[in-house]
Amino acid sequence: MVVVFACVFLALLGLVYFSSGFSSAARAYVQGEGTWSKAQKEATIRLQEYAASRDEKDYQAFLDCLSVQLGDRIAREELEKPEPDYAAMYAGFRQGKIAEADIPGMITLFRKLRETKEIDTAVGIWTAADGYIEQYRQQGAQLHEAIADKSASKQQTAALTHKIEETDAKLTPLENDFSIALSAGARRVERLLNIGLPLAGCLLLGLGVIVSLIVVQQVEASMTERGKAESVARESEKRYRELLENANDMIYVHDLEGNFISWNRKAEDLSGYKMSETKALQIMDLVAPEDRALAEEMLAKKLTGRGSAPYTLRLVSKEGKRHEVEVSSRLLYENGRATGVQGIARDLTERRRLEAELLQAQKMEAVGRLAGGIAHDFNNILMIVRGYAEILLERLHPEDPLHGQAAQILKAGNRAAALTQRLLGFSRKQVFEPKILNVNDVVSEISKMLPTLLGAHVDFSLDLSADAGNVNADPIQMEQVLINLAVNSRDAMPQGGKLIISTAARDLESDTSGEQPVVLPGRYAEICVRDSGCGIDKETLRHIFEPFFTTKDKDKGTGLGLSTVYGIVKRSGGYILVSSEAGIGTTMRIYLPLVEREVESRAPDAKANGKMRGTGTVLIAEDEQALRELVGARMRAEGYQVLEAENGEEALAIAGRYQGDIQLLLTDVIMPKLRGPELASRLRLRYPGMKVIYMSGYTESALAQDGMLERNTVLLQKPFTVQKILEMIQQMNVNVRS
Repeated sequence: MVVVFACVFLALLGLVYFSSGFSSAARAYVQGEGTWSKAQKEATIRLQEYAASRDEKDYQAFLDCLSVQLGDRIAREELEKPEPDYAAMYAGFRQGKIAEADIPGMITLFRKLRETKEIDTAVGIWTAADGYIEQYRQQGAQLHEAIADKSASKQQTAALTHKIEETDAKLTPLENDFSIALSAGARRVERLLNIGLPLAGCLLLGLGVIVSLIVVQQVEASMTERGKAESVARESEKRYRELLENANDMIYVHDLEGNFISWNRKAEDLSGYKMSETKALQIMDLVAPEDRALAEEMLAKKLTGRGSAPYTLRLVSKEGKRHEVEVSSRLLYENGRATGVQGIARDLTERRRLEAELLQAQKMEAVGRLAGGIAHDFNNILMIVRGYAEILLERLHPEDPLHGQAAQILKAGNRAAALTQRLLGFSRKQVFEPKILNVNDVVSEISKMLPTLLGAHVDFSLDLSADAGNVNADPIQMEQVLINLAVNSRDAMPQGGKLIISTAARDLESDTSGEQPVVLPGRYAEICVRDSGCGIDKETLRHIFEPFFTTKDKDKGTGLGLSTVYGIVKRSGGYILVSSEAGIGTTMRIYLPLVEREVESRAPDAKANGKMRGTGTVLIAEDEQALRELVGARMRAEGYQVLEAENGEEALAIAGRYQGDIQLLLTDVIMPKLRGPELASRLRLRYPGMKVIYMSGYTESALAQDGMLERNTVLLQKPFTVQKILEMIQQMNVNVRS
């Protein structure tokens, strides 16, 4: 009897244990299906967000969501094998978000009841769903490849998005069928247990009490697990909601009539409406009138199944402010019927501002290149005009009436030379010799001459901060910047006013308002020029740095003052910001990066010791005939023997015929047929001791950057006087000749 009791007791315990394990496993399969379904829906959302945003993070989020289904497929394929790889099987279940404790029971349930009708049906549905998941993954990869390579048109991208939505729609009924099959299997197991348990209870009532207690405990455990699962679900929903609320894009849902159902915090920021105010608000109430037809057309396309690529339109906020947005949306379905629209609208304000700044920078660069080219060609003409004017002044007696006319020619030539220097400064091809400067020293030095320049009607003062610091800039060009700004302020105050130049050290951050250009965050020295003049209207502010743009009379301005200031400041690595109000005044703020190095002391000017005898031979290679003849005549007058060539090849031929030595080569850098550096290299094979002076309208740094000239060579920048050549020869004689 004891043996029988023990056997029955053990059998009942085994049955209860079998029941518990199979029930737990069945619940785990049902919960796993819910996790699978949720991950699949979230993957769809992520892929649609990626199609709208084209952000790689959204695509990675899609792959992360899809890993749940891929893990379940690995587990199922191993379960089907006669000798499965349990490590791979466990890894697949874990990837599918199955609890570790549920995995053994799920494996046992599957392998013990595999041949049952319900499990066989569930496996068939599972296999079919895996096929759609693979198709879904491939469609996502195709969309990713198309977006990454920028090879697909908007229509192709829309077609891919529509296919993805179709695949998503096919998965939904399979999920329901899978749940039904699992539920049927669970009920079958329960029927078997309902028959076995009463029979065993009849044999031993006492054991039934124990079994009842065990069942009660398991029910309580199940309720606890259910509570935990619900808590996890609520926490997951909370995180999803936080993600939605904190997104940088406007995310919204509305029904097919256009009535809003929900939207996030960004939508409130763009529209100016709180969610509580949307009950009487429709989507078309936010769309600008001129874009409503487009919005209606896009919705109609979706309803007819044609889909639509992302498109741009303008939203009008509660305050009347307009925002250009890029919209991507999809239909929401319930029981296979479209019930609403889920959309994402990305604010394009910042992008449009950056595009406008880039366009302006490109325009300024193009005009700068044009200005630099004009200045380069004009320099040759100016050298000829100024050179012959100097000759006339030397030969004419001061009392001669023609002497005054020649002086006027030279004066006009000097003014034109100053104009070309402004053009070169704007195009950043002017000679640029940066040094470590103390900002306060520069402002103090230039302020000594400003009162005379400004006139008695302008109240001029300085406000210098002791911590303004040091910068790396060209001192002469910085003085030019301050003089130009001071003169502009003076002209804006014809009846008198105040002009204040102040300095300070500032920490700059990127401006997100769109009102000022983008700057690199960092510490800068600020030079502020503030006047109480007539001010500048907003339309004029957009053009003040453009070359040849001026609001002054024709005889009072060239339109190059502020464009030159802009070129110098940008070349110094800085920024210039302007604020102005008509009738109040204008403030120009220059920001230059602060440096930790100390101010450089000026080297004493080199003094020449005597003059070079005019007995050597000079070979002049210059393609501008008038300029070549001018320089040649002056140097002959100084006692040199001069050979002239209009290009490099002719210079080589002349040198080949010449029987004596050539002590100096004076050559233009850029010439037809053979450039100056190549000519010098070939001639030095024959005349190793020959000195070389290059001439060019471009700076040494610009020529070196283009690979035309090595750095630290002797270069005269046009326009220059012939006297400058003679001084250069004298300097080379002192510092170079042995």
